[in-house]
Amino acid sequence: MSSIKERFESHPLIFGCSLLLTGLLTGVPVAKFLLSGEDQSKSVGRSAALECTIDGLPSLAEAHDKRVFAIQGKLLEIEAKATDPSLISSYQEKYLDSAVRVRADIDVENAFYNKSVETLRAKCKYSEK
Repeated sequence: MSSIKERFESHPLIFGCSLLLTGLLTGVPVAKFLLSGEDQSKSVGRSAALECTIDGLPSLAEAHDKRVFAIQGKLLEIEAKATDPSLISSYQEKYLDSAVRVRADIDVENAFYNKSVETLRAKCKYSEK
């Protein structure tokens, strides 16, 4: 009596199809891995060529962070007063309105900073070309 291995290997069509299927199942992920590695190295090379340094960007970020931190501190004070039960409700509402305006100021500050950084990076990329 022959073993399963011998029966399997003695049928050339089944053996060949199983080898082909095994090759495809292992080859496709390997090919994707190899091709994605080439794409990443090309994109890294391109981005490194286009990247330039922006003078003063760290100090701009630091100043922005300080401004936002100060505004957030003021927001915490205003919100504490808006929830203070010892104050008259009309004063609490005024503090709540102030908190909404301060939040809007924080959003404006963040938007202005992001726009400034985008503009600087666009100029940097344009000057590289």
